[in-house]
Amino acid sequence: MSAEKMSIKTMFKAKQAVLESKLNVLFEHPVTKGDHCESAWIDFFRSFLPSKYAIDKGFVFHLCI
Repeated sequence: MSAEKMSIKTMFKAKQAVLESKLNVLFEHPVTKGDHCESAWIDFFRSFLPSKYAIDKGFVFHLCI
């Protein structure tokens, strides 16, 4: 496909297809599957967000008192 015919919609559809293929991998172990999916999302966001934004693994804690 030539550069003139490539649209933002086409580029995002390609990124979506890559993400879907990474998320559709079958894993038996839930932690392994979760780590793999988290990594796929991190790669997806890093691929187009400006470098001033950092994306990494993390934990969210909620304390109910």
